[in-house]
Amino acid sequence: MLRTVKKNIKSPVQDEDFMAEMTVQRNANAFFDKFDRSELQELLAHTMSSWLVSVDDVQLPLQLPSGLITQLKNITNPNVLLLVPVDNDIPLDCREVHQIIRELVFGIYCFHQVPSISLDANYDSSTSCQLPPAYFDTRVGQIMISVDYMIKALWHGAYMSKDKRTRFLEFWRSVMDIDANGLPQTKKNIFSEFSLAGLIDISSDPDFDGIYSQSFDLDPTYEPNKQEEKNLFMRYANKMTIKMTCSTVQVQQYKNLFVYDASYTLSNVIRLPEENIGSVTHQQLQQRLTIHRKLVEENLEKKAEIRKNIAYLKLISFLVPFLLGLKKKMKVPDFSRLLQPFSDDKVKTEREFPPLMQGQDFKCQHFQYTSNEYFHLHGGIEFDLGTPPLQSVSEEIKEVYEDMLDMATKHMNDLLDLDTTYREHYPLPVKNASQPSGEIYNVIAIQLEDFYQTMQKKQWWGAVNGIISTLRPKRLPLTDIHLHEQLKKRFGYKKALKCKNISFGLKAAAERGLTAIFYTFCRKTPISGLNILDEAGYSILHHAALHNRVAVVSQLAKAGVDLNQQRSSHFGTQGKMSLQNLETIIEKTGMVTCFCLFLLFTFFLYMRGRCMGITKYQLY
Repeated sequence: MLRTVKKNIKSPVQDEDFMAEMTVQRNANAFFDKFDRSELQELLAHTMSSWLVSVDDVQLPLQLPSGLITQLKNITNPNVLLLVPVDNDIPLDCREVHQIIRELVFGIYCFHQVPSISLDANYDSSTSCQLPPAYFDTRVGQIMISVDYMIKALWHGAYMSKDKRTRFLEFWRSVMDIDANGLPQTKKNIFSEFSLAGLIDISSDPDFDGIYSQSFDLDPTYEPNKQEEKNLFMRYANKMTIKMTCSTVQVQQYKNLFVYDASYTLSNVIRLPEENIGSVTHQQLQQRLTIHRKLVEENLEKKAEIRKNIAYLKLISFLVPFLLGLKKKMKVPDFSRLLQPFSDDKVKTEREFPPLMQGQDFKCQHFQYTSNEYFHLHGGIEFDLGTPPLQSVSEEIKEVYEDMLDMATKHMNDLLDLDTTYREHYPLPVKNASQPSGEIYNVIAIQLEDFYQTMQKKQWWGAVNGIISTLRPKRLPLTDIHLHEQLKKRFGYKKALKCKNISFGLKAAAERGLTAIFYTFCRKTPISGLNILDEAGYSILHHAALHNRVAVVSQLAKAGVDLNQQRSSHFGTQGKMSLQNLETIIEKTGMVTCFCLFLLFTFFLYMRGRCMGITKYQLY
């Protein structure tokens, strides 16, 4: 008797589940394909160095920012509603809002990264756009870059449009004939080359006409146009910046409905301790910076595109703590209920800016650069994660709550059901609150799902976390070759060689926030080496904090470095005084005494080095 062979026939449901899992895995792999090797290493280092990891894994005692993150009430509804105050001049786009939500969820839930941007100088005077790697090639990154570049353009009085500076970035080094030290060797007229590439005086734009003739002298006794004041400012110009901070100023919750109001501030930043430059000099620099900041504040929102991007920054400033709170509640936005994401070519972010320079007839006189001298930009944008205490919504909003819920749900269903591939604009529904306030709000509906992995279905975050676990031991720490190449790209050949001294390399990486490089150096350094003080009495932790490098501070905390350590004045002041005293004594004594004092001073340096963990000294 012949037995019939049983065929393993999969049901249509199994095939659908398998295809869904394959799609999830393919999308996760596609996300990592956009990174080159160095960017991927930075992404992985940031992911494991974030303080948000400590929140999930309870590795360090940590107090979360106050407000929405800790006070968010349980949400039992399958969706949430966000009420955004309407600005008639700035129509928000639903697809852009969904794109921002998707990118923030990826960055926060999988990579533990909060958006920010820092503009830092490269050795050749180009500018590095340092974003958390999770926000490379994202709409969030584009918005931050656009606003921050405009802030710096207004501050310096020179501007180059995005498409022109992107093209110029590709060939400016060859045109300038940049050598290994980052210096131009060309005999051409440098300003002419920049002008041909698209550099303009920003006050030639009709929106900014005459802005540099405005007066913002806040102190009648201060004379900003004196040459002494200008020279003093230029002496410390690379240590100062104007930074934007976006924050939520009010949050209200009713069931699954949230009302918020957000704002931003521009602040002066001097990255030098006051004791290093003196209180009088510090005050003079602050006075001049305040005048510059006031001018930027007055004119920043004159461009419609910048006003719209600032509106999105305000939305992001609410969404970041909101999503952190949702993550604590094990809830996550449902990607299947969001509009289709933008294509990769539409969300490319700039990694670098070419330098800017000023012409002789440019109206802005904030900086006094020499002719044919180009310069880098520096600054950044941050988001305040703390919010005011959670409040209850007004009675007027409670009255129209059901109407808002129905309207937003219907609007979202209509958008998802229709073929919206070729639509240029996706408006958000608008709703008036009841009288007497009568405020008008954009209503954003976000569908939620549970944030945990199930046995039946592979979720997108599970696929991403699996790839991270696989890549981390393969890409970190950096090899010596990759380490040197990345250092040379940022600092140039000479400084990259100096970074072979681990103490110098740790300090340089901490100041620039190079997380993967810092992680690699930390692997080669005992804990005692991370507490070494420099000649001014500052530790690596102090330098990282001074430049606001959160990921580096997190690495030091996880390595066991005391976060409450104070600066020591012993090495900075007393060391210098000892050298001065030695020079004075040598002038008054003979050669024999000089030799004895030389031996004594050598012993002093040796003992000082032992205290600092340094075993070798070169005397010049």
